[in-house]
Amino acid sequence: MRRPPAWQTPSQTSTQSVSSVAEGNSTPRLRGESRTGTAPGPYRCGLFTWSAEHGFSLNGTHRYLLGTNVHQDQAGWGDGVTNRSVRRDLDTVKAAGFDFVRGSHYPHDPVFTTHSDEIGLLVWSECVFWGTGPGGTSPWSGGSYPVEEKHRPGFEASVRSQLAEMIRINRNSPSVIAWSMGNEAFFCDDAVLPEVRRFLSELVELSHELDATRPAAVGGVQRGGTDRIGDLAGYNGDGAWLFPDPGVPNLVSEYGSVITDRPGPYAPGWGDLAKEYEPSGDTPFPWRQPWRSGEAVWCGFDHGSIAGRHFGSMGLVDYARLPKRSWYWYRAHYRHIPPPAWPHPGEPARLRLSADRTVLEHADGTDDIHVTVTLTDTAGHPVSACAPVTLTIEHGPGEFAIGRRIRFAPDDPEAPGGPEGNALCALRDGAAAAFFRSYHAGTTLIRATSENLPDAVLELRTADGPPLDGPSPAPLDRHLTPPTAAAPPPGGRTVFGRDNPTGCSSHLPGRASLHVNDGTPETSWAPSPRDPAPWVAVDLERLVTVSGVRVEFTEPGPHRFVVEASRDRDTWTEIAAPVHASPSDASTRHDLEATETVALQVRVRLLHPHDDADEAPGIVALSVLGRL
Repeated sequence: MRRPPAWQTPSQTSTQSVSSVAEGNSTPRLRGESRTGTAPGPYRCGLFTWSAEHGFSLNGTHRYLLGTNVHQDQAGWGDGVTNRSVRRDLDTVKAAGFDFVRGSHYPHDPVFTTHSDEIGLLVWSECVFWGTGPGGTSPWSGGSYPVEEKHRPGFEASVRSQLAEMIRINRNSPSVIAWSMGNEAFFCDDAVLPEVRRFLSELVELSHELDATRPAAVGGVQRGGTDRIGDLAGYNGDGAWLFPDPGVPNLVSEYGSVITDRPGPYAPGWGDLAKEYEPSGDTPFPWRQPWRSGEAVWCGFDHGSIAGRHFGSMGLVDYARLPKRSWYWYRAHYRHIPPPAWPHPGEPARLRLSADRTVLEHADGTDDIHVTVTLTDTAGHPVSACAPVTLTIEHGPGEFAIGRRIRFAPDDPEAPGGPEGNALCALRDGAAAAFFRSYHAGTTLIRATSENLPDAVLELRTADGPPLDGPSPAPLDRHLTPPTAAAPPPGGRTVFGRDNPTGCSSHLPGRASLHVNDGTPETSWAPSPRDPAPWVAVDLERLVTVSGVRVEFTEPGPHRFVVEASRDRDTWTEIAAPVHASPSDASTRHDLEATETVALQVRVRLLHPHDDADEAPGIVALSVLGRL
């Protein structure tokens, strides 16, 4: 029998795996017989291994996975994206030089894996079992597992069903290298954490039954003792440095989390991935150890978020699918393609209207065209400026997400609502974009207008579909209703911070920063005695209006410290300080009212902790009070 050639990630050949076997304790995965289109051959297979000591290997060659997390939604259309948009997103990931993509945190449209097969991206396919921290009254703001026992059977049946469907639909895709049971399921009520671990174990067993050829992974396992449940552990955020050489096959499933609107900085945003490592000319990425299988940036694209629009702006590409400068950084370093000339400051003189293609092939909701409007100077060079721009479909079939007209306004953080306002149609750095769909065949004329600038026009053609008989059924404008803030919970404030990512200036062995929010009074953070300016911080993983802070020390006071808050993880503002107590003060806990501040991180900075001792006091707990 002829041995099939190996399936390779750089391949542009469409592949569809139809058989698989597994062998040995290191769980090599052999996926075979695939074909291009409907004709037999060429046949391809892939052999991959995950190892706690040697990371990931594909076809016998070690490979450090360089990836992104990808949500499915996009501006205007939400999760109702087209097959074309899914493929466009994956092409954008591949174009930057990534070879790995995590479908976070739910099964994506089947085209997600089939197109990854075609272009050679490796896929971590994830199920829906996930949680988030507390805050607000949204049902999505709570834990991963039902507290009330009556809801558990239905909940578990739903998750099992979705895991089984995800595997059944995608198991013949050679691009899939892991099934993930979920993400950060440790975010739950303390009383049900044992049930979470039990349920994760059962999901792993179910995954093995449905597909014994791929590992059952668990994503976001940096808390709750969940990193030994699956075959493969994905560490998020501070898990990148809290678990060096953990002794299980692993990767960093989320790093970065840089909140910025386009254009953003020309930088990778390594975040916690690079903590406690010193890059050098010889070792620019020292955290890429042999025992680690790879890393995936959070995240590839801006996305909708219950924590607000600004919090969802962590992508390398914005919500309308225009790249930020960080995307160009990765492309330059992974594919050695220099970045383009950035738009220069100046007054716009012209409008340029363009599209990723001019022919819409299908009028059935599976296809779309990405339309971009750019402000330029008289020579046609992009200008970093803002001006109100309107796109109008003057005649022919088709629509944007908000009708046959879309208005882009200058992005003004000082406007009512600020960065949390309804800014989905903002024009930033001289450009804006929208997605065009049509449900009828014919030719469409789109006109871009802006006061004091010449119009620009673009002609698009929809190739198939029923002809448009009479006026378009789509309205000229659909009126968007801005989201309203959730009502505050009873009592007015919520406690934030439990099990969220943490950071610190230094720590003693066994006294890492995660102990300030693990809910365990027996553990605590303590800085190194040599630390001249000790601090410990909690990342709230959402923008919270902070109004109070609770700090508990390991020993009685007096304690000298200040509480600071940051919206960008870089600039800090003091929001609270204790009333300086007398030396006889024997308190260990401080409940402080804070200057009301919108913050992403809160930290406690110790001030000359003990003049007569070598060690600073340890902190048992750091909690934040406020509202979303």
